[in-house]
Amino acid sequence: MNDSQVDSPAQRYNGIRHIDEQCLTWHRLVSDQLLQQIGEIFYTSHSNKDFGLALLHRHGRLPPESVMVHSLDSLQRDICEMEVNGMRQIFPSSYMLNDAQFFPYEFSAKKVPTPNTTLLRGLGECLRAYHLEEVLGVTRISSDDQLWLETVLPDGKRMVTERALREPDDFDARFVQTEWAIQRREDRYVLRALKGCEKPEVGGHKMT
Repeated sequence: MNDSQVDSPAQRYNGIRHIDEQCLTWHRLVSDQLLQQIGEIFYTSHSNKDFGLALLHRHGRLPPESVMVHSLDSLQRDICEMEVNGMRQIFPSSYMLNDAQFFPYEFSAKKVPTPNTTLLRGLGECLRAYHLEEVLGVTRISSDDQLWLETVLPDGKRMVTERALREPDDFDARFVQTEWAIQRREDRYVLRALKGCEKPEVGGHKMT
């Protein structure tokens, strides 16, 4: 990205790779060595309970002065939709790295914690060392360790994410993993998938 792309949240968001492209390569870039380094950063910064890794991706393009905002509906589903920036107070919930600084690219309708400088500094150095600034970001996670599954609505402007009653047997075949918690098992760090997005089909992202 160039400097002009960090002028607004819409420009930052539109500079992210579409999920069609991003889902094809990320798993080949995240090695176990990298995961152990990232895990140490999350745990030593005491961030592993509030924040996780996000696969940077978008489903469409934002109009100027617009942002993507998450909120819960009456069914406790997460609705992520476009809205004009400045219409109400919103709070950063997901962050991407650009020119050694993290910027928000998605927001929440309710106030959520912000990542501390120890996490951002350490993770930023790690992502730059592995040239993954355009692949991985930081996102706010829930503490219940439950899997959420996302679909795109027909208008292409909104995504609905629902809690999975159980982890699908064909999760890896049907969904792209897009958010993870960092967990420690014995002496190693592992990724626990917290969110999956339906994989693109021929002709574009699957919509329901």
